[in-house]
Parts: sequence; C-alpha cells; structure tokens
Amino acid sequence: MFKRITLAVALVASLGTVAACGFSEERTAQIFVNHTARKLELSDQQKARLFDVATVALEFHADMTKDEKQLREELLTMYQSDELDTNRINAVLTEKEQIFRRYSRLLIADIAEFHSTLTPEQKDKILELLKKSERRSGRGAGRGCPAAHYTGA
Repeated sequence: MFKRITLAVALVASLGTVAACGFSEERTAQIFVNHTARKLELSDQQKARLFDVATVALEFHADMTKDEKQLREELLTMYQSDELDTNRINAVLTEKEQIFRRYSRLLIADIAEFHSTLTPEQKDKILELLKKSERRSGRGAGRGCPAAHYTGA
C-alpha cells in the first residue's frame, strides 16, 4: 500500500510540474505518458491505463489549486485586518479536504490497477526513479516536509 501511495504522490507531483507549462490537460497527460512509457517500456495497454490515471490526477491538481490566487489575496487581506476570519479559513480547508478524499480514493484504486499490470522489471524501474527523485529533491527518509512545498490555498 505504501508503494501505491508513494507512486500516487510522485505521479501528481510530476504531472503538476508538466501542468505548469501551460499545456491542456490532455496534452499534459500525453507528455507525461510518453515520457513514462519510454522510461518503463510500457505496452499500449499500460500506456492507455496510465493516461486514464494521469487525467484523473490532473483533475485533482486543478481542483486543489483552483481559485488559488483569489484565496491567497483573501488571506493577505485577512492578515492586514485585526482578526482572521476563521470560519472562512475552515470552510476553505473543509472544501480542500473533501476534494482530497474524493480524488485520493479514486487515484489509489486507479494506480493499484495500473500497478497490477506492471512487470517486476517495470516495478523495479519505478522504485529506482522514485529514489532518484527523492535524492534530487533533497527529501530523504525523515527529511523535509511535503506540506512545506504545498502551494495550494
């Protein structure tokens, strides 16, 4: 289960990076799938499944970051006032938690299904890539806090 969660987090992070380039969701998913397919030597069936997973992950990313600029400005305005609107902050957090719960269940199920199609060699390659990514980010075991890198509202 931990591998699947790690894979889900890595998938969303990778897609978020590609999404920042300004491509459409479909194009972003295709770029991600093509890149991943080359690295893992995926079959056409695996590519199609990964495309479906990537599409859901991009929808999740879009829902989590929607209204980000407005929410950031709203928070800055609150900081300038005498009191924080804790009801508003809690409402935003509740909304984000609901989005996270809805997509996390879906993504974990989709990733588990995709994971089941991988060969042992492909699984080894994914682990190798995840470890490389972890080293590059400077977040080894017990280091760093994923929440510190969250840019959503």
